[in-house]
Amino acid sequence: MAFRALLLCGAATLALLLACKDDETKPPVTDAFSGGAGGGSPTSEAGAPVGDSGTTVCSTATIMPTVVDQQSVSANLPTANGGTIQDGTYDLEVDAIYVGAGGLGTPTGVSIASTIVITGNRFERLDRVVDASNVSTPSVASGTFQLAGASGAVAFTCPLTLNEAFSFTAGSDAGSDDSLTLYRSTTNEARTYRRRL
Repeated sequence: MAFRALLLCGAATLALLLACKDDETKPPVTDAFSGGAGGGSPTSEAGAPVGDSGTTVCSTATIMPTVVDQQSVSANLPTANGGTIQDGTYDLEVDAIYVGAGGLGTPTGVSIASTIVITGNRFERLDRVVDASNVSTPSVASGTFQLAGASGAVAFTCPLTLNEAFSFTAGSDAGSDDSLTLYRSTTNEARTYRRRL
């Protein structure tokens, strides 16, 4: 009888421990530049570093603390020119939403700090978006990209699976190879980054 009571007590303790186990959480992925939540099913990226808690680390890069105020621009989204994207770490310098020739060019009330890291065909993006209410939302995402002319697509695999199309102009700032502008036609947004030297 004592053995049976001990066995039941052990089974109850085990059930309680399993029921209280915390779910693993991963950082949010942004939906292409805008800071909104991305969709998809959680997947771990093959070869990605693993943190102390066993969760996948999407990037080991550090985001620059410089925050850029997003501006609306009274013009149409510029045409991308393509070019050669250099490997490196790039920090955001300009974030613009193009509202058309009849639109009003003003600050949007959103501020962004953003860093991207490009190595071969690997793409990492670290964003911190601060909205008009001063709420800061950080996000990290990584995956691989492919280019075709002045267009490209990133297949994010960490922390969520998400595909993102873009166009780009590399080295457009007075012939400098250190600038990279990424355009997203679905939101009329252009982000210009400068490569760290």
